[in-house]
Amino acid sequence: GDIFSSKIRVEGLNNVVDASFGSSHSAAIANQGSLYVWGSSTSGKLGLGRFDDKECYVSSPRPVRLIAKGTTNGIVRVSCGANHSACISSQGHLYVWGSGAGGRLGLGGQNMMEQRTTPCLVRSLLHETV
Repeated sequence: GDIFSSKIRVEGLNNVVDASFGSSHSAAIANQGSLYVWGSSTSGKLGLGRFDDKECYVSSPRPVRLIAKGTTNGIVRVSCGANHSACISSQGHLYVWGSGAGGRLGLGGQNMMEQRTTPCLVRSLLHETV
C-alpha cells in the first residue's frame, strides 16, 4: 500500500480528541464523545453489527452505538487491535467487540471465544475504575 508522509483529512470527522488505528480498521472520538469507525469489518471489529458479506469495507466514518446505553455519545478512549476494538465510556465502563479468540475480549463465560459484532460491556469490571 501507499505510505503518506503528509496529513490527510478524514472526510466527515471534525474535532477529533482521540484516535486508534488497527492493521485494517480505524476509530476516532469526536469532542462530544461520539465514536466513529471505518475500514475492514472482518471479525466484527467495527462494532457496526453483522454484514451480509464475509468481509465488508466501510470507506467513511460511521457512528458506533453502545447497546447498553442506546447512544453514540460519552466515549473518552478508544483502542484498535488487529481483530478487535475497545472503548471506555465517561462512566468508566469498558466495551469490547470483534474477535474473541484466545479470550481477548475479556467477557468470560462459555461463549468467550465467539466474535462480537456490536459493543459488549465487560461486566466483570463494572465495579473497578478503568
